[in-house]
Amino acid sequence: MLVPIAVSCMLIFGMSTVVTQKVLFSLGTTGCSSKHPQKFQKFAKPSFQTLSMFVGMALCLCVFYITKLFKKKDKKDAPLLNDKLQVEQPKAPAFIYMISAVPSLCDLCATLLLNISLLFISASVWQLLRGSMTVFTALMSRFILKKALPRFKWTAVAIIVFALTIVGASSLLGPTQPGSAPSTDTLLQLFGIIVALLGVVFQSLQVTFEQKLMADYTDDIPPALLVGIEGLYGMIFTGIILYIAQHLPQHGMIGHFYENTTESLCMLGKSNTILFTVIIYCFFILAYNLSGMYVTKFLSAVMRSALEGLRTLTILMANLIIHYLINPGFGEIWSRWTVVELLGFAFLIVGVYVYNGTIKLRGMHYPEEDKAPLVVSNHELSDDQ
Repeated sequence: MLVPIAVSCMLIFGMSTVVTQKVLFSLGTTGCSSKHPQKFQKFAKPSFQTLSMFVGMALCLCVFYITKLFKKKDKKDAPLLNDKLQVEQPKAPAFIYMISAVPSLCDLCATLLLNISLLFISASVWQLLRGSMTVFTALMSRFILKKALPRFKWTAVAIIVFALTIVGASSLLGPTQPGSAPSTDTLLQLFGIIVALLGVVFQSLQVTFEQKLMADYTDDIPPALLVGIEGLYGMIFTGIILYIAQHLPQHGMIGHFYENTTESLCMLGKSNTILFTVIIYCFFILAYNLSGMYVTKFLSAVMRSALEGLRTLTILMANLIIHYLINPGFGEIWSRWTVVELLGFAFLIVGVYVYNGTIKLRGMHYPEEDKAPLVVSNHELSDDQ
């Protein structure tokens, strides 16, 4: 019973996080700009959204400690089993709590760059570009971890690269989507694609680091506790980023990274819609992380990776429904390039299944114990984004 619930929640809340991010970038209010108080200002705050993501991750600590309280109650109800339960729950090494700052920093860089890229490209294209994580992780596994990959996985990587090329073309050549900045021309869309891919590189570094240093301890620490700790580190790091972003020049290409936190707080105070959407986003992040953990626990990392591809389609469908049935100011427009995007989606799904070994190619050797794909780790469940 828990398996279909976990899968459904992962798809629903995973789609909801991306769509909510895009909607937030389209919302706005007046009276918060010091230079132009009457000017309508959009909530284009990628750094603040990154902070919101880490708040959602940190809320996993609440889930962890509430669960811990219930376990203590169960121990009191069954005192004879108390000693046995303590033996069955090993404690994590102390350094794990400190070293969690490293993947948290990688997650910060990845999420910040991915949030910035979402200002210039559509949500579905953004999600599809995240599929390139398979490519970068495979390369890092080969050249950093010195792990040889079988031929069928390199073939899958080539298929994924082809899919991403199709997706990039649909974004550059397709129409301007609702909620995008009016100046989002081809050059800025290309900038958004490059920034998104750079964010995926940091995600791959995060996964590679965890695979190298933390694989032996994944059974010794509850996932909710680990994600929560990384969320706390992320909040600290993001606070530093917000301070730096507020003092950046507001002109030129670097001006896209400028962000005034005072204005962000002002907009939250003046617009109940923005405040409510940010709160909902934090809840979606929390729910997505927890459901993703259970999918990996009850099924496998292979199935989670395949579901990530399905999540891409749900995002595209949700954006089309929002635009045509709810509010034409949001979502995505259907065009001939949407068909091209769907073609890229199909190739991406094929690439993921080939990489996982679900689709077997003739003439390829498949090891008997070829297990989870490299694109998934315990902390990838906090992707937030």
